Amino acid sequence: MKAEIYKPIQNRKEHLAVKHPELQKVFATEQPMIGMVHLLPLPGYLGHPGMDVLMQDAFEKVHTLKAAGYDGVLVENDGDKIPYAGKNIERRDVVRGILKQIVEEANLLSMPVGLEILYDDLGTFQVANEAGAKFVRFDVYVDNVVTARGSEIHGNAEKIQELKHYLGSNLLIFADVHVKHAKVTDGKTLEQSAKQAAAMGADVISVTGEWTGLQPDLNDLQVVRLSIPENVSVAVGSGANAENVQTLLANGANVVLVGSSIKTNGKIDSEKAQAFIEAVKGKNDISR
Repeated sequence: MKAEIYKPIQNRKEHLAVKHPELQKVFATEQPMIGMVHLLPLPGYLGHPGMDVLMQDAFEKVHTLKAAGYDGVLVENDGDKIPYAGKNIERRDVVRGILKQIVEEANLLSMPVGLEILYDDLGTFQVANEAGAKFVRFDVYVDNVVTARGSEIHGNAEKIQELKHYLGSNLLIFADVHVKHAKVTDGKTLEQSAKQAAAMGADVISVTGEWTGLQPDLNDLQVVRLSIPENVSVAVGSGANAENVQTLLANGANVVLVGSSIKTNGKIDSEKAQAFIEAVKGKNDISR
C-alpha cells in the first residue's frame, strides 16, 4: 500500500473544507492565533516581583494581544525557572487566584483564556476548570519523556479524561506530542503519539521544534495532520513568526501558539505582535 503524502495547501480556502466547530465555539474562528501570556515568577520563585506587579504585567499582555488581533491567550508560568520550594498544591492555589483575575479581565475583551502549569497536568486541568478558562495545554499527554533537566514525565491522558468526565468539563485539550526540551523514552513514533493523543480525547495536537523559538519540521506537521481525524486540529507549538507562519499553515496547521517571536527584551512588542497577525491574514486568508 502506497504511503499517503500530504499536499501543501496552496490556497487557504482549502482549510474551510475541514470544519472545527469546537474551535469556532470558543475562538469564533477555526484558525485561532493564540498569544502566550508568560507570567513573571510566582511567589516562592527566584525573581518574584510581588503580586501587584505580576498581575499588572499579565493584564498588559492580554490587552496588547487583544489590540493586535489575537483570538485567545494561553497563560503559562514560564517565569518559574528555579524549582518551587513548596508543594504542587500550594502552587495551584496561587495560579488559581491569578487565573481567575486574568479570566475576568479577558472576559471584558471577549478573549478566551487557556492555562498550562508546567509539568502539572492534573493541576492545570483542575485550576483551569475552576477559574473559568476555556482550554488547557499539556506538554506531556500520552508520551513518556525525559526533560532537558533530567526529569522523567509520564503521560496522564487517561487520568485527565477521567477528571474531565468527573467534573463535566468542556475544556478544550491542546496536547503536545514529542514536545520540545524533552526526549521520548517509550519508543513511539510521532505518528503513533499523534494517533494516541487524538484517540485519548485531544482536541488539538501541538507540534513543536526541538527548542523554544525553533519551528516544527514541516514533515512533522504533515505526518501529524495525516495521522489524525480531520476534525482534530493541528497547532504550531513553537517557532512561529511573521516570516514562516503562512508556510506553517500551508503544511497542516490550523492553530498557532506564538510567544518568543513577538517579544523584545522579554516583553511583548506591540509592533511585532501586529506584524504577525498581518502576516497571518495574507492575501489567501478569508477566515479572519
